[in-house]
Amino acid sequence: MDVVLGMDFGGTKIALAICGLDGRCLAQQVLVTNPDTGGDAVLERGISASRALLALSGDHHDLVSVGVSTIGIPREDRVELAPAIPGWEHVGLARTVTTAFGVPVRVVTDVKAAATAEARWGSLSGSDPAIYLNLGTGLAAAILVGIVWRRGLSLPVRAAVLLAAIPVATPIVMFYDLMLTGVAIAWLVQAGRTSGFAPWTRTLLAVAFVLPLLSGNLGGVDQWLIAPAAATLVVVLAACAAWRECKLRRPVALVMPSPSPASVA
Repeated sequence: MDVVLGMDFGGTKIALAICGLDGRCLAQQVLVTNPDTGGDAVLERGISASRALLALSGDHHDLVSVGVSTIGIPREDRVELAPAIPGWEHVGLARTVTTAFGVPVRVVTDVKAAATAEARWGSLSGSDPAIYLNLGTGLAAAILVGIVWRRGLSLPVRAAVLLAAIPVATPIVMFYDLMLTGVAIAWLVQAGRTSGFAPWTRTLLAVAFVLPLLSGNLGGVDQWLIAPAAATLVVVLAACAAWRECKLRRPVALVMPSPSPASVA
């Protein structure tokens, strides 16, 4: 059976998938990128994991092509505008992957790959013209911070949103940078003590506080994206706190009862 291999390299994770020519997904895997190891090491881990995934999928599968999507702008011998993975700008993706698998390889930027998939098989299928907007974590976090600060919400909420957004928006975040997430949690606790906690907020804040402590020991397991999950959870909780405060500040219209004819007389 002929199959194709898909590889997606991001600053946080590497996603791999093996599909039949009919589009059916046969196997998939997600790895932690570990960008601090360098571009060459990241690419080698992706290739090694792809070979293992092909071996596990069965001997009756014949690889006929590989599609690679990546952050940045891929060129023949380098990848431009990809600061999230140190050394990625010197990696020749197409050449290295072609040598590794010996089949035709197509390399495109991740946004172009997503837009092409939407245009051919997704929500944009049959639409002409069509617009595809890709919101990365950095841009989405910046928009959230801008909205919260423009609305002039309380200091605890504004500080929590800003501090929670920094680890998510920054291309490279080390383990110790998650201390910002801890400070954001402290501000969220202060906001909750002032205006009240939404259901399950206390439990989720406790989980978000413990998760970074576990990432040092368990984060090396390929399928466990512990640190990114903790940072993302705190961003979501901060956004919910901002939404809750906006609702509490919304003016309530008072409807005065009309006077009865007897009272008018």
